[in-house]
Amino acid sequence: MTAHSYKADLLLFAITFLAASGWIFSKESLIGVEPLLFMGSRFLLAGVILAIFAHQQIRKLDLRSFGRILTVGLIFAGAMLCWILGLHWGTHLGVGGFLTSVWVILAPLVALFFGERPGRTLWVALPVGLLGLALLALDGEFSFGRGEWFYLASAFTLAFYINVNGRAAGK
Repeated sequence: MTAHSYKADLLLFAITFLAASGWIFSKESLIGVEPLLFMGSRFLLAGVILAIFAHQQIRKLDLRSFGRILTVGLIFAGAMLCWILGLHWGTHLGVGGFLTSVWVILAPLVALFFGERPGRTLWVALPVGLLGLALLALDGEFSFGRGEWFYLASAFTLAFYINVNGRAAGK
């Protein structure tokens, strides 16, 4: 292996570790903070940080661009709200991770509603990907309660978000 591939592996590990830590941090935070306050605080902090670094670009936006950004942001906020409610009411992080990760498989299916026609390989890859996600995340404790419905709603909303965001970014 080259030094470049080791660096890529190390970065992938670091990103995976940070993402997993985010799940645990968020789940623990919900013990003392209501879900809407938690999400509102995260979005407010992210918005302030973004405004600090991008204030010049923000001022250049026209009304149409601002509308696209607002639409994409609201869809993302809805997905994150469903995710945090799933985290709040869910009982098993592995199941939550599986259900939320299904957005990756749903995104090409949602693209059908936007007029995209995926190739044949997608239809082979979808069940393989779903099976792989299930093998990675699920164990004998799979149960479907209120939290799991919110995780699934988050996955569908994220799949929709990816499609809308891609179209908005192209404009």
